Amino acid sequence: MSKTKELLQKNGPGGYDIFVDPAALRTVTRYFQGRLQTFAGKQQAFAAGTPHRDGEFGKLPLPETHHVNQQYVQAQQDAVRSLQDLTTWLGMVSGALTASADVYDDADGVGA
Repeated sequence: MSKTKELLQKNGPGGYDIFVDPAALRTVTRYFQGRLQTFAGKQQAFAAGTPHRDGEFGKLPLPETHHVNQQYVQAQQDAVRSLQDLTTWLGMVSGALTASADVYDDADGVGA
């Protein structure tokens, strides 16, 4: 079915000056999803390759390095958590863009 009207169009009903292109929203979604797939492997490699425990740089832990080691461990855990959060949020934005595109298509009668 050909699109004959837009939900909100430039100088449209009610004076709206917005045009929404659902196909463009889906293009951004596909881009985000592709980046997430690429990022997932790198995120896992980072998480697996950076952990550190006290005493790893020698057979006996040095008391003088204990605090520095704790700081490193905390920073690494924070980085992994932040990467996980970034992945979660980008996935949520991607899903919301798809949902928005579907809503606009439905409102414009494209999905029917």
